[in-house]
This record gives sequence, structure tokens and C-alpha cells, in this order.
Amino acid sequence: MKFLNIFIVITLCLFTSGISYAEFEIYQSIPTNGVRDCEFFSINNVPYIAIINHYSGSTYNVNSIIYKWDGSSFIEFQSIPTNGGIDCEFFKLNGESYFAIANYYNDITRNIDSHIYKWNGTNFSLFLSIPTHGAFYWSYFTIDGENYLSLSNLFNDSSYNINSKIYKWDGTGFMVFQNINTNGANSCEYFSINGESFLAVANRFIDSQIYKWNGSSFQAFQSIASNIAMHLKPFKINDDIYFALANYQDDSSFNINSKIYKWNNTTFLELQSIATNAAFSMETLTINGETYLAVANHKNNLTKKVDTKIYKWDFNSFIEFQSIPTEGAVKCKGFIIDGSNYLAVANYHDGSTYQVESKIYKWEDLCNYTDTDSDGVIDKFDLDSNTPKGSAVYADGRRSEDLYSEIDNLKQTITEMYTKEEVQERLQAILDCCDTDGNGKVSLAEIISGLETLAGMKNNTNN
Repeated sequence: MKFLNIFIVITLCLFTSGISYAEFEIYQSIPTNGVRDCEFFSINNVPYIAIINHYSGSTYNVNSIIYKWDGSSFIEFQSIPTNGGIDCEFFKLNGESYFAIANYYNDITRNIDSHIYKWNGTNFSLFLSIPTHGAFYWSYFTIDGENYLSLSNLFNDSSYNINSKIYKWDGTGFMVFQNINTNGANSCEYFSINGESFLAVANRFIDSQIYKWNGSSFQAFQSIASNIAMHLKPFKINDDIYFALANYQDDSSFNINSKIYKWNNTTFLELQSIATNAAFSMETLTINGETYLAVANHKNNLTKKVDTKIYKWDFNSFIEFQSIPTEGAVKCKGFIIDGSNYLAVANYHDGSTYQVESKIYKWEDLCNYTDTDSDGVIDKFDLDSNTPKGSAVYADGRRSEDLYSEIDNLKQTITEMYTKEEVQERLQAILDCCDTDGNGKVSLAEIISGLETLAGMKNNTNN
């Protein structure tokens, strides 16, 4: 079936010139412990990705990991202790790089400090600790040259009806600027429309809320009906403003529609309903001028092994484009390295363990026939991308001598395991067991008959 699909794609590529056939394919796997967030950023043009681990299966006090790009993949760079780490936000302020982590729970209480780290030229070191209550989501933004951080507080061990916070930079640190009453706030996202500032808050138990900046603070602007909203993601296509609402669950089912809303110059109106499975987060990507929406589906009513979906914008709505198998997906994050598009997907739990691999996918052009080493096998299917010129190769790009080398290695292994006499003894034992016609050879039928005899299925008549 795989080769049939490849044939169909190649045929389409050959006979539909000007049309691109591309999709995300697995590029790298990263081991994670109940991961809840992944964040891409760069410092001095070096790419990094942060993996925020939440729960190991026995404790919430697990390290989160920052990985560094080595030119071809991400390698572990720095480990940071976290307490039920659940979200992170990278930002630059006055030329300095900062990294905020939301700590949710430390095995005892949710009323714990979350932390802001600062880049010291080599790695991140602790810069500021902020008291939080079930911290869930950071968002950094600027208004009129001033720097702010918003934080969604979910639960303080006794109530979901608690204040989320907006902090303002005072020149040396972040101080509380405004309290916003929320009810199980799962996320907060800043966006602007025609120079006006807004903050979208996804509430877990009441309608979600959009706030508008009035010149000195954020005030309630519009309520959005939601069902355990996990995320509100603002985005722009051409000159139009939208946001995607990730609904997690209604009264009885995780199979619930999420929504797309569009700005009509006055308010947001529902544009589209998309079938989702406990949608946890939304991410928009622009690739070759096209807009895509990635939806991290967490679970359905039966299993956490459900597909995350990629949708493509088609003039006035999103249409399904690609399905990616995931395990309790909680976050999708798109990014670009050296002109190539990637998508990181954080997998939280596969239904039996929190120790699952999260994945990085790369956007691959299925019509790319590049053959870097000119061996007749295109790079996409080439297992040896540096074949010497003139080498004979197999269909997978391996040189023929590579296979011969493997055979030689196998022969060497056998030689090291047994002496010549032991090999002869074993061969004679096979002949004694299976050479029923006494011709000194063993046919396939005789081997089957011998195995049946050894298994006790029939008696051996060759005495």
C-alpha cells in the first residue's frame, strides 16, 4: 500500500504541474514526562525548543528540558527544575532574553511560586519568583512601549473563581498591575486590531471573555460561549482578524465542536464549527503563503490515541488537510529553521504511561526529486545520502557492498560463536533428524517433517 501511495503521488506530481503536494512528516522524537507545553525560540540566531514536563506518573516535581539545535536535530542543552510545569513564555525585553515558566503543583499545593529566568550569556538562570495559584498560562506583550506579562491562575486548592494577573515591568522586575476575575482560566492571549489592544481569556467553567484596553487597564468587551475552553488563539489572514476557540468537553462527551470566529469591525461572530476531540490548543502556520490550523486533540470518549488535525484555509473556511497520530496531544507549535517549516507536537499520555515521545514534524514536498548524491535514489527514500560516485545501490540507496559487509559480519559472528567441529555436529544433527530419504540433503518438505517430529506431532520413522 505504501508503494502504491508513492506511485499515486509521483503520478500526480508529473501530470499536475504547478500544484504542490506536501505535508508534515516525522523528523525527530523527543522523550517527555507528561509534557504540557513546547516553545520554540532563538537566541543569537541559535534555535532552541523548551519542553515543559508536568508529571512523571508519581510526582509533579520533574525537570523541564531546553533543547538546542545542532544543525540537524535538537539535543539536550539545559535542565530546569519545575513543579508541575505547565506553560512557558520566551520574550525579549530591552535586548535581554527571558523565559517564564508557570508552575502548577508541587505534590502538596498549587499555591507556589512560578519563575522567570534570564539568559546570562551561557544559559538561563533564575531572575524572579512570583507567587501564583495553579498557574496555567503566560503571555508577554507590549502596549505603548510598556512591557506586560499576563498570567492565568486556574485553582488555589479551594476555588477556581480566583483572580488572574497582569504584571507590568517597572525597570527591574514585574509588579502586579491589574487583577482580572476568572473562573478556571486556562489561557490568556494578547492581540491587537487596528492599533487597539485586546486580551482573550479561556475560562473553564463560565463563558470565555475578551477584554479591551481602555488606555489604562483592560475592561470586559465580549463574552464567548464555550465548553471548558482550553485555548483562544487569535490569528490574521490577509486583513481579516479571527480567533480559534478550543472546546474540551460538554456535559457528557469529549467529542465536541470547536469554533472559528471572525471580526466584523465591531465584534466577533461565529464563522465555522470544527469537529474536535477534547481540543487542547490551536496553532496557526503560514507556509508558502497558505494558512494552516493545527488542532491538538487530546482524547475522545474511548482513548487518548486520537489524531491531531491540520486544516487548510480555503477562501472562507478551514478544510481538513492532514491527520497526525498522537497520544494525548496538548500542544502544537510551528516554527521555521533555515527556511524549512516544522511542527512540534507535545504528547502528554498514551492511556497507560506519561513516558511517551513527543514529536517534531518537518514540512516535506512530496514532489521533490532531489538526488544529492546522484545515485538514482531521491533523498526522500535514500538511506545513504553520501554514496560515492559510480557505486551500485539497492532501491533504498544502500551500496551493494554494504549488504555484502553485513553478510560478512554475520559469518564472522557465527565463526566466533561456534568451532568448526561444533558446526559440523549441528549439521549432522539436522541430517539425522530431517534427511528422511538418506540422500545427504535436506529439502524444505523434510525440514517441515522434522519440525513436526520435534514438536511431537508425529513419530520419526527414520531410525
